[in-house]
Amino acid sequence: MFFGGRDAEKVEADRLDALLNSLFTKKISSLDSRASGIARDLTQTKVQFIDACRTFADLDAEPDTEDMFVANVNAIKTQKNVYAKALANVINGLSVDDEGSPNAYVRYNGLLANVEGTINEMLKLNANYKQVVYRYSNHIGAFKKLFSNMEKLRDTLRIEIENKSKEFLEYNKLNDEILGLHTLIEEARALDRAIAEINENSARREEGNLGVSNEQDISGKLSGKRAELVALSNEIIRARGRIDALAAPLERPARKFDHGSARKRQLHVLLEDPYGSIKDESDYQEFVSLAQELKSSLDAGRIDVKNQEDTGNAVAALLNSNVFSMLASVRSLEARRYAMNDEIKLLERALEDIMQSRLSSERSLKEVEDLQKRAGGVVSAKELRKSSIEKLFQSYYGRRISILI
Repeated sequence: MFFGGRDAEKVEADRLDALLNSLFTKKISSLDSRASGIARDLTQTKVQFIDACRTFADLDAEPDTEDMFVANVNAIKTQKNVYAKALANVINGLSVDDEGSPNAYVRYNGLLANVEGTINEMLKLNANYKQVVYRYSNHIGAFKKLFSNMEKLRDTLRIEIENKSKEFLEYNKLNDEILGLHTLIEEARALDRAIAEINENSARREEGNLGVSNEQDISGKLSGKRAELVALSNEIIRARGRIDALAAPLERPARKFDHGSARKRQLHVLLEDPYGSIKDESDYQEFVSLAQELKSSLDAGRIDVKNQEDTGNAVAALLNSNVFSMLASVRSLEARRYAMNDEIKLLERALEDIMQSRLSSERSLKEVEDLQKRAGGVVSAKELRKSSIEKLFQSYYGRRISILI
């Protein structure tokens, strides 16, 4: 090397995801070390909360009966036990450990969402059992202390996560690039298979092997590909449905949010057609920014909606979901469907030609040339994406790699 130094590390394409998550985890090791302590404290708080619920349920004390009919005392005491059990169930449902997460950021961001959900459920429970909380106010000091501690831990965890938002944006950008590379690799393989199949059929024709057995073979392949296409189409419908389920509840609030706005891009347009509107990272960041503004407007009461809480939860769900990655996944699936459609068309064409007993060699050659031209375009795009990923690994993580495809 002209400037010296170590050669680039050779990395198989299918190892890029694991390498990215490993390097990202190391880069945000401070988050892992701090958040793991918060997780331990949450686990301890969870245990203490459950113990406090048990103690409260076993409490043999009369409720505060001031300004209350005596006949209602037994009802309040019964509600006390029901409240304690329900509260314990809510706390017990708090999941602190998620070993299935690809990296620490995703794991602790999920933990933050779990804690916030638990706190909201506890507040709802207190509202439903406000008489118990009020009548036993002298006996729920432990609850108040533990709840306050849980809120502080939540706030601390949120700060730790927000401190690594820049690193997570870098991670997302590189992750999207890797996903795009995988898509191109799959498309190239599909084209290679299609080209190989045409060449194979041409060779068979030249040998005069266009009998019934060959026709049955292609018919079987065609049936199999059609079944695969149906399964893939259903997967695309489900993937689109997950995105639509996040976007649809917010279209009407977004229209109110956009009403009278002079913004060039409007949130309701992005929600109505995220596939056509959110094409790159810049579009997605603008989308997230608008969604955050919508949430702020909802929280401040500047937008009148029928169910403020449900709408707020819907916005939170949207923000907590990696919609850009979901869109990339849909596009990847659609690219696979496109390639599979090509394969099916080739098989259908071959079967039709067999049924006609003759296929023009010139036509087969033209098909191969077209596919090779497309394959050449995919190869060029793949090399550009490969180079981009290598540069981002160097820029973000100081890791010189050479991707093997």
